[in-house]
Amino acid sequence: MTPPTRRRWLQFSLGTMLVAVTAFAVFLAYHVNWIRQRRDFLRELESLDLSQPAAALKYDDEYLRYWREASPAIEFDYMRTRFPWPLRLLGEPRMAVIYVPEEAEQSVRARAAQLFPEAIVTEHL
Repeated sequence: MTPPTRRRWLQFSLGTMLVAVTAFAVFLAYHVNWIRQRRDFLRELESLDLSQPAAALKYDDEYLRYWREASPAIEFDYMRTRFPWPLRLLGEPRMAVIYVPEEAEQSVRARAAQLFPEAIVTEHL
């Protein structure tokens, strides 16, 4: 009588592994590209020749306290949930406020809101 064979739970084919690695690479490439676009946008925003300097402000307890006192109409939430977890996993910092001067085009504000879903895009500092 032959002994029963042990079941191998982690057995998969080479094709399955290639598909899984490709899917992970596409996922990673999408989010790395998003990070690159965010950083390029911040550089563009800083290089705009406008009357006031552009600012991108990272989450900072002291700064958020200042904004809460200065602008009670704007609600800041420490735990804004719209910050994508893959960006956090890849080390991208969360932004609290993206200042886009009034002289900038509307498309710049729309792009800021798209690239930084966790931030408040404002015209006033």
